[in-house]
Amino acid sequence: MSELTRYSKAPFSGYHRDKSPPTIDPELTRVGPGQPCGELFRRYWIPIALSKEVSSERATKVRVLGEELVLFRDHSGRLGLLDLHCAHRGTSLEFGRIRERGISCCYHGWHFDIDGSVIEAPTHSAESRVRERVFQGAYPAQEYGGMVFAYMGPPEKKPDFPIYDLYEKPGVTHKAHKFHWPCNWLQIRENGLDPLHVKYLHAEAGQRFPSTMEVLPTMAFEESPLGLFYITTRRMGEMIYLRQNEIFLPHADWVNGLEDAKGETVFDRRGGGTDFVVPIDDGNSLFFMMLDAYSLDRTTGMNGVWDRDFSWPIQQGLNYSIPSSGQNGDRPYEERQRSAGDWDAATTQGAIHSHQDENLGWSDAGVSIFRRRIREEIRKVKTGQDPIGLHYGLNGKHIRTRGHNTVLRVPKGRNEAEEQYLLTAFYSEFLKEVVEGDLQQDTPVADRLRIGHEVVRRIVAAL
Repeated sequence: MSELTRYSKAPFSGYHRDKSPPTIDPELTRVGPGQPCGELFRRYWIPIALSKEVSSERATKVRVLGEELVLFRDHSGRLGLLDLHCAHRGTSLEFGRIRERGISCCYHGWHFDIDGSVIEAPTHSAESRVRERVFQGAYPAQEYGGMVFAYMGPPEKKPDFPIYDLYEKPGVTHKAHKFHWPCNWLQIRENGLDPLHVKYLHAEAGQRFPSTMEVLPTMAFEESPLGLFYITTRRMGEMIYLRQNEIFLPHADWVNGLEDAKGETVFDRRGGGTDFVVPIDDGNSLFFMMLDAYSLDRTTGMNGVWDRDFSWPIQQGLNYSIPSSGQNGDRPYEERQRSAGDWDAATTQGAIHSHQDENLGWSDAGVSIFRRRIREEIRKVKTGQDPIGLHYGLNGKHIRTRGHNTVLRVPKGRNEAEEQYLLTAFYSEFLKEVVEGDLQQDTPVADRLRIGHEVVRRIVAAL
């Protein structure tokens, strides 16, 4: 009898398939204390809640990276993030009383500052040294963009809080969203490394994506100083549309706005947003979106969709329908069947998807590269090294990022080979400009367009 395989190998052969419980990848999926991937996450600042969820009237119970914590804002306005269970006898601090400094336990009044130090221990005598030797577990927390971030790693290795240049664009405000996804973090984050899903899951399902997203792209995945670039180029009539998203390993990415490719624009970063995936535990995750919203004079000198379309949806950012049209399971089941979203695609893989059951193809290159890169960063942490993307001594300096949309008029190739060369050379030459050259966020518009047209002349001349 032949050995059973994980997939069927003939019509109507579901019976002849290995249905034993699949194995999972513990290195990539386990996130609790001491677990390889959990230790990687603990080296970064990660979002844990929305600012509007934090109160000075009552504490909020949160679960992150397999740990139960309590989050609050004391009456001095400081954020506190402490172990959930009181160091005295284990009562939950979610029932604690918020104080001018910190929080006190409802059971016996032990009073903790936001760093976990014991301010008062009524159960012990005044001579007791308990306040010197006992601390409540605590983590530093801070707010940005409508979200609360925490650092849960070794205190002596705490990096600076990262403020990326694309967060601080003129005229930008942020709209923060949070969703619960009942699945492992990895299958959510891998969704952002999958260019083809945009065509099939979004554009063809009527989720208000422009027709550019229905075109199969030429795609590439390249190393970046912060992790990975996810790059697509599409031929749209006389134009080539380059979309370069940036993955901030391990858990975040910058997703550009969507272009209609009807006008020229270079290094355009308007209308996008940052996504963060944070494990609650091995089988549950939080998905945060920090979307850009603009109030700008649009006489920029460019001719992107943001310069031509003044409709409310465009003004709202990446796509105003995204937070409500596919990032949670709240929509009616039949509606989700007709037009599934990211939430449906990721969560129905199971709480912890097994890679043993996959059949990967050419379009899954980004997924494979991402898994390899995460393993590399996990192993850095294991050997005492810093993982990618940590910064120290920033002193208020913004971190440079390189994601962008670029649309330029490029003559069509005379045959399929020439056309493929143009699509590939277009992205590779622009990659050089944004990594090694002067093309960045504060480059004047006239210089952006000049650099863009020089790139086009260079690649066309090489045909």
